[in-house]
Amino acid sequence: MAERYDGDDALTAETFRDGWVVTGDVGSVSVDGLVSLGGRVRDLINVGGITVQPRPIEDALMAVPGIRDAAVFGVPGPSGIARIWAAIVVEEGVERVGLENALRQGLA
Repeated sequence: MAERYDGDDALTAETFRDGWVVTGDVGSVSVDGLVSLGGRVRDLINVGGITVQPRPIEDALMAVPGIRDAAVFGVPGPSGIARIWAAIVVEEGVERVGLENALRQGLA
């Protein structure tokens, strides 16, 4: 696991605390161990200096028949610049072309 951001002490202090990574996600864990994601403290992704709102991408994904849930987030790439990732919950019959079209619309 990462321990810091190279060359960014302020972001390191904000993100890494007491051995934990503070993701900015808001969620809960039920008594039976179910983790539920409720939102984000900061709802923006910085992709190489370009600010991306995940909500329009999530909305576009949710419009695809067969997608039950979607969450879009940034993941640091090899260069340290965030890449946009999506986690989706699908039912049977979701077609890749539908996902690709939805993502093009969400990023436009």
